[in-house]
Amino acid sequence: MSANEPKHTPGPWETWGLLVCPSDAGPDERAPRRIARVDRSECGGDAEANARLIAAAPDLLEALIAARPYLTWFRSQNSLSDYKCPALRKANAAIAKATGKEAGE
Repeated sequence: MSANEPKHTPGPWETWGLLVCPSDAGPDERAPRRIARVDRSECGGDAEANARLIAAAPDLLEALIAARPYLTWFRSQNSLSDYKCPALRKANAAIAKATGKEAGE
């Protein structure tokens, strides 16, 4: 695996009840290939919503990575500091959280 390749199960992911699985997992593969299982007893009524949010993670990460150059361009064109460009600051922080790297790497 190269340094630029993700260190997580590639997306897309989807939900099957409270299981989050790779989208290409067939019915018999869902449980063994699960990425996450949301525990209803821990999450209560939010369990399905939490599972959907987890399943969206690879898509959200990909969208943030794609948006970062445009946000960087917008900040530079408008001579904004990081403080004045919260969208870029939040995108960098979320990317760093998801990839385990420092913000801006």
